[in-house]
Amino acid sequence: MEGLAVELIQERATKADLALLEKSIDGMRSAAREANFQNFYRSDLKFHRTLWSLSGNRFLQRSLDITIVPLFAFFIMKNPRDSTADLLASAEKHADVVKAIRDSENARQCMESALQFFAEQEKRLLFDGD
Repeated sequence: MEGLAVELIQERATKADLALLEKSIDGMRSAAREANFQNFYRSDLKFHRTLWSLSGNRFLQRSLDITIVPLFAFFIMKNPRDSTADLLASAEKHADVVKAIRDSENARQCMESALQFFAEQEKRLLFDGD
């Protein structure tokens, strides 16, 4: 569903919209460098909620909010092993999505690739080494 949201944004994004997304990414980068995990995830969730809102589809936005936010909270509660490198890598994947939107590249494909990266990162953080 996030791939669809990004595809819809690509059709209508303004410079101000992209600036909102970039502000969240800047917050993620800053928090990662400071090892402030609470602020990192706050900025991360803000990024995703902004994406959903900017899609212009309130049904998609609501569906993602109902589905993703609890999963996001679960991951945060279960993941005590964050590292600055992992968080910075995550922020860069978010930046790649914004760049694809800005450059009118295949933003949906970029988002789906980023989501695969996030899933692999979460699997490693949650289940490897236990």
